[in-house]
Amino acid sequence: MISSPLLGVKDHLKVDTDIEFTTYAESSPLLLTATSIFTEPDVPRYERKTEHRRPIYVLGLLAAVIVLLTTADHLADTPQLRIWESTICTTYWEERDLTKAAQGIDEALCKAPQIQGQLASLRGYMTFFDAIPSLLLSLPVGFVADKYGRRRVWLVGLASFIVKLIWVQTVSWFPDVFDIKLVWLSALSGIMSGGGMVWSAITLVMISDVTDDKTR
Repeated sequence: MISSPLLGVKDHLKVDTDIEFTTYAESSPLLLTATSIFTEPDVPRYERKTEHRRPIYVLGLLAAVIVLLTTADHLADTPQLRIWESTICTTYWEERDLTKAAQGIDEALCKAPQIQGQLASLRGYMTFFDAIPSLLLSLPVGFVADKYGRRRVWLVGLASFIVKLIWVQTVSWFPDVFDIKLVWLSALSGIMSGGGMVWSAITLVMISDVTDDKTR
């Protein structure tokens, strides 16, 4: 009596193409486990993605950049608001009372509802404009990152952050030359890499690339 290979629990067949096939009996589970039908070399994903680079170096670099940028953003937020408030306050009182403007405007006068309303609008529109590149360019930037490499897109995003910072500081420190509302143009830097949200997403994907289930 000739036995069928389907009667065995597992039967490995080796063919000329060096591909290993696995057949299962009726009692075998429907869902495959870690071993797939076409087996591949047991190589950690980070070795395939990053060649010979150790994931600890990549993770350390990404973590350092994230901590640096986050810390700088939070430290600069309050002084930046005070500069904008001072610029709006000076413009407001120069249009209404030149005597106060000439003598120096007290900070208490800058807490007027009209001034705080303009400051809130300035911040609100800036947040809105910053989100537009992420909404429009998230998919195109993702395709570019998959085709040309995430590291290149990530570096471009880092450069766009620096460009944005330089422009905002330039407009803020020279109110006599630039209208304070020109800080909204800093959102154009997001065209380079899709904005901050897309850059953060690419960073998380890079972290996922250099780690596997064990190291994650």
